[in-house]
Amino acid sequence: MPPRFLIILILLLLFGFIPGEERVEEIIFQGNKNYTSRFLKRLITTKTKQVLDEANLDFDLQVLRNFYYNEGFQSVQVEKKIVTTQKGKIVYFIIQEGTRVRINIISLSGFLAFPEKKIQNLLNLKVGDYLIMRNLENGEKQLIDLYKNSGYPYVEIEREIKVKDSLATVYFSIYEGPLSYIKEVQIRGNNKVNAWTIRRASEIKLGEKFSQAHLYQAQSRLYATRLFERVAFYVIGMEAKSESLTIRFDVSELPARGLNFGIGYQLPPSRFLFGLGWEHLNILNRGQNLAFNSEFTPNFKGDYELNLEAVYKVPYLIRLPLNFATRPFLNLTDLEGNKTTEFGLETGINRYLGSNLGIALSNRFRSLKFSHPDTTTPDTTSRGITNSLIFNITYDSRNNFFNPNQGIYLSPILEVAGGLLLGNNDFYRARCELRIYKKAFGELVLGVRGLVGSVLPYGRTLTIPYYEKFFVGGRNTLRGYDEKALGPDSIGKEHYGDFIINTNFEIRTNYYKNFGLVLFWDGAEIENGITDFSFNRYQYSIGFGLRFNTPVGPVRLDYGKRLKNPKPADRGKLYIGLLHAF
Repeated sequence: MPPRFLIILILLLLFGFIPGEERVEEIIFQGNKNYTSRFLKRLITTKTKQVLDEANLDFDLQVLRNFYYNEGFQSVQVEKKIVTTQKGKIVYFIIQEGTRVRINIISLSGFLAFPEKKIQNLLNLKVGDYLIMRNLENGEKQLIDLYKNSGYPYVEIEREIKVKDSLATVYFSIYEGPLSYIKEVQIRGNNKVNAWTIRRASEIKLGEKFSQAHLYQAQSRLYATRLFERVAFYVIGMEAKSESLTIRFDVSELPARGLNFGIGYQLPPSRFLFGLGWEHLNILNRGQNLAFNSEFTPNFKGDYELNLEAVYKVPYLIRLPLNFATRPFLNLTDLEGNKTTEFGLETGINRYLGSNLGIALSNRFRSLKFSHPDTTTPDTTSRGITNSLIFNITYDSRNNFFNPNQGIYLSPILEVAGGLLLGNNDFYRARCELRIYKKAFGELVLGVRGLVGSVLPYGRTLTIPYYEKFFVGGRNTLRGYDEKALGPDSIGKEHYGDFIINTNFEIRTNYYKNFGLVLFWDGAEIENGITDFSFNRYQYSIGFGLRFNTPVGPVRLDYGKRLKNPKPADRGKLYIGLLHAF
């Protein structure tokens, strides 16, 4: 075979021009008035330059008919026509949309447990709306969930639609079934964890109305104990439509004790990371947690940070739906001769009010001693004791802790220090953080974070000590800047202030398998009060990053570049760490 012929054949194969195959040259829609041809092309499987496939065309016809029907075009007709040209096949989809049907009457029957107004609100259908099937299905689902979460596990809803001309009557017939209660909670599969501990953690109470949502929440609570690899629940008595139901939880246990060790390298600032921890998740066989954690981060210059803590958690304190936690800690730091010794105790209680909402009240005792190599006489801020009460509300609807692509995280915090609580420092602190995650444009995830905070002195305190002020800069707040880079007050190279605004915006996407890409914009400013704040002094940076997803969260590599008033030699900063910035 001549070489030239081989080359031509290879080119034909590469570009898909194989003799005998009929390809689609063009796709044309006719008669579509309510939807553009560009939009309809995205619905079908047939594409230009592909081999013509009659089976695919028939499938696409049904797709188009179903789409129009579900959007309220009950009498739609879609046909196909194929025209042969010298370049290939032209496929015509000929559409007769017909009149779009509107809802004229909504008829409800069979409901006794709830008022008609509540059912109508849940259906979210109004006379005059277009007859869109997904809206009917969503309303029906909302109604079924209402019943199944209110003691009616056997509810059934029949829907009937009658169309005359361009008007529809929609009938919903509700069969509520008997009101059912929980008579027993059984546990199966537990070997070391006490059944009483599991029942308590589930928060399913005997005699309460059946609720499908409560069962899923109980499953989540049991997983949250980290004592179980698998949690499944079964409702016994449904077959007979019994009014008294038994809930059975089947569990597969995980080891309650564990030792963890970690080693790594952090940049910037450049230093090693060493971590060692021990944890027991089921002290006294009552689901109580005890953990000891240590972290040591030295560098080549002899600087270091040493953090030690113990955490003890008691769920359901004195059998109340309150969780108790206490955390003693010790932190030792020596950075360029600046030495800090800090110890303290944090103790508090918290309660989840639902699957997303929680409240907490805690006491924070903190004693700190700071010394500077150039300081011959310690000033009033070199030592201090803070004793405060902190009230925190948390709303968290993120669909994934490590890699959320949907949901909101909101956490306002109020803190009062000193006064009747004594200590050396009297101040009020308010801080609020908001994070929003939204999936958009296919695999893209938009993440937005905003933080605002203010601390105000009162009583004996005229000036807030540096260790109770806000700081910003670095890997998690303002990439491209040094750690603690902003603020009107400073000690050495570190800056602080009484008022903070910090904003972050990220675009995240999965690139290949476990790898992802991130583009980000960070902004922040710190002042000594809200009246001193000015957007003219607002600092900001941009950058990009690489993510590698692991079971314990994404490993990240970020490059950030300062945009406002950069130094001539500033080439940006590179960050290596674990988890997203927010």
